[in-house]
Amino acid sequence: TYDSDYIQGLERVLALSGSMNIASANMSLSNRQYFSNCDVQQAPIKAVIDNLRSVKVATIIASGNNDYSDSMSSPACISTAVSVGSTGDGSGGATVDRVSSFSNSVGFLNLLAPGQLITSSLLNGSYGNWYGTSMAAPHVAGAWAVLKQRKPNATVTEILNALTTTGVPVTDTRNNVAKPRIRVDAALQALSNPSAAQKTFDFDGDGKTDLSIFRPSVGEWWYVRSSDGGNRTFQFGSSFDRLVPADYTGDGKTDIAFFRPSTGGWFILRSEDNSFYSFPFGVSGDVPAPADFDGDGKADPAVFRPSTMTWFISRSSGGTTIQQFGQTGDIPAVADYDGDGKSDIAIYRPALGQWWLQRSSLGAIAFQFGTSADKPVQGDYTGDGKADIAVFRPASGEWFILRSENQTYYSFPFGTNGDIPSPGNYDGDGKADAAIFRPSNKTWFVQKSTSGTLIQTFGQTGDKPVPNAFVP
Repeated sequence: TYDSDYIQGLERVLALSGSMNIASANMSLSNRQYFSNCDVQQAPIKAVIDNLRSVKVATIIASGNNDYSDSMSSPACISTAVSVGSTGDGSGGATVDRVSSFSNSVGFLNLLAPGQLITSSLLNGSYGNWYGTSMAAPHVAGAWAVLKQRKPNATVTEILNALTTTGVPVTDTRNNVAKPRIRVDAALQALSNPSAAQKTFDFDGDGKTDLSIFRPSVGEWWYVRSSDGGNRTFQFGSSFDRLVPADYTGDGKTDIAFFRPSTGGWFILRSEDNSFYSFPFGVSGDVPAPADFDGDGKADPAVFRPSTMTWFISRSSGGTTIQQFGQTGDIPAVADYDGDGKSDIAIYRPALGQWWLQRSSLGAIAFQFGTSADKPVQGDYTGDGKADIAVFRPASGEWFILRSENQTYYSFPFGTNGDIPSPGNYDGDGKADAAIFRPSNKTWFVQKSTSGTLIQTFGQTGDKPVPNAFVP
């Protein structure tokens, strides 16, 4: 059968992956129509795709050429595959960045790539110009190999995120579904230097935020590795310290770290070897706000001094930046708001419900969004590589997100009074997820943007959720 052929072919790739450096498997073929993910119906094929994914090999599959605008063909409909639709690239008069009329398109499609009048090799040693998603998928498979050269240990999720967040959004006029047409150069840059908006509380380096707590009573850090479900514990800090976890060493993993307000000292536990280093940077009363301000892939120690409305940034690339921005009563709200790979100095002014952003590439801008009781929970909720202004309203458990793309907002309830907001990228899809920790029953609730809601008990009374470290 077709299915058994698919499986045997992918199993062969899996067998070779142990001895060969394989980045991706391309499947320029299609079969039955599905209106949603077909994981259950295509379980045997999905099992092999998942096995390949576990060894960091992507399965790239054409979405099909049936003119569907509400569905796609199998096996591209499998959620753990990378499905690819077709666009024009100007060849033969085809309109650039228009979804091809034959290309199957639906909301759960992953990527777009050129697939009209593509010069392709033929069996007899000659070349011809061809149409089809079977032409688009190899563009992605080849791009995948280039990206794996840049970062050989990258997971499928990491590379897919790089292609997704840097692609050119192309809207299919048949269904108004917008998907990213790949841009390899931008994806390479993003993979080498991920947007500061995406790097959040990932202790095992798999691209996903990990459930994690700090236990002040004993100075312990606990986290669940999302990569394998295992727990880790470290004793580092005291009940008087402020949590400042970030990737200070640039290895792609969050380092356990704290700021000691009484002395202005920073203490960082390296994720590479669990050795630590410390240094003074700040004084009593400073508010720590570390982030990657210079875009070199390493978090920079930084403090906001309310008494003088001044920021002090110790750049990992060298030198110290001192800048006045804000006023007394402001709350640091650092993030990468312009998508240039550098975190931006920013504040939330609760008294007026105002946000003030000093964007590193686009300059200063202000927004009115929120109330005095709201908690700033900025993050890239829409996956466009730019942080969105956002607040959590404790009294009602509501989240309010201001889209960076067009300054429209949306809101939704997720939590109750007493919950602690702990946003992060828990499913590794490049989008921030709303999440809360409920102290009353030590339970986490995570609204994953791709893979559903997670409910998990982790922690005990008195614990502080680490992803809440920079939420006031």
